[in-house]
Amino acid sequence: MRVRPTFSRDLAAALLACCVGCCLAQPALPTCALADRVCVDENYSSVCFEKGATPESCSTWLRPFELSPDVGVRLSVAGIYLLAEHHWPPTDPELRFGDRAAALFHGILEQDSANVDALSGLASLAPTHDGRVALRRRVVALDPSPQHLQALSFELKQEEGHLAESAALLERAYEAQMQRDGGPYAWRFARDAVFEYEEAGLSHRAARVRHKLERDLDLDAKVRETKHAEALNSARLNGFLEEVCSELIVRLLGATHCLAAIEHVVHAADRAGEDAVKARLAKGVSDAMFLAAQTGGDVLDLADPAWRDRFESTLQRYFGADSAERMRYTATEITVE
Repeated sequence: MRVRPTFSRDLAAALLACCVGCCLAQPALPTCALADRVCVDENYSSVCFEKGATPESCSTWLRPFELSPDVGVRLSVAGIYLLAEHHWPPTDPELRFGDRAAALFHGILEQDSANVDALSGLASLAPTHDGRVALRRRVVALDPSPQHLQALSFELKQEEGHLAESAALLERAYEAQMQRDGGPYAWRFARDAVFEYEEAGLSHRAARVRHKLERDLDLDAKVRETKHAEALNSARLNGFLEEVCSELIVRLLGATHCLAAIEHVVHAADRAGEDAVKARLAKGVSDAMFLAAQTGGDVLDLADPAWRDRFESTLQRYFGADSAERMRYTATEITVE
């Protein structure tokens, strides 16, 4: 059955109008100056990875920036190409984003052989383990910052026989991060160094890192300070309790500091003369008890098998039977941070 010509023309016109409408509805690609890295960083996601983006549209938008006079812009473009390489399979030789990234990194290194970002980028693209390790070593020699030490450690662990060196790198990363601002990010380096030293059969080095962490955190002084918990403001006291009872600290250094701090605060709450102070201390110690039970109950068992009964009794006095029952059924959940 043939379609009448008039109907065909009407249908073609409608389809054309629809296509034109769709084209007009497409948002225009953002315009950035060749040297404007901020603009590139702010807009690449919408151009390359959000709804409606294609490898072709991404490539078309990024191509001009490969010639940017600004090294930072070229580094950003290379990094975007690395993301695109994982986002889209390399079917078209013209769109092999990994090759484009490598070309940019090599070009930057021709101008500046000590460019750490370009070396790191090439390391992520190196096809062999030995190649990646060699480049990561060059990076660490130029910039022994925590993230670069960790990256080299990760590469070394991919083959057997390098755990001791990997752990030593993580120990260095811990020390470097503690000089910056410390906190849980630094502690994780110490934890990973301890575990790897122990796995490598170097328990004395693991003990050294534990001692270093305990000294750096000055846990004994903080626990002594909780003896006079009523004199501490809530932020400082709760910060102490959260630190000494955190999963990482309890599992790495044991539960002694946590249990001692909790006991000190309980005694302070019991002797508090003002109801507001008592309530504040009771709330803080209750939070610490549940934190310790959830993240390190098995470690607390090793330090004091009666800890749960004591926690339940205290919670019963402060908040009643419901709180005590919650503690009774609080299970320990080991998480990977």
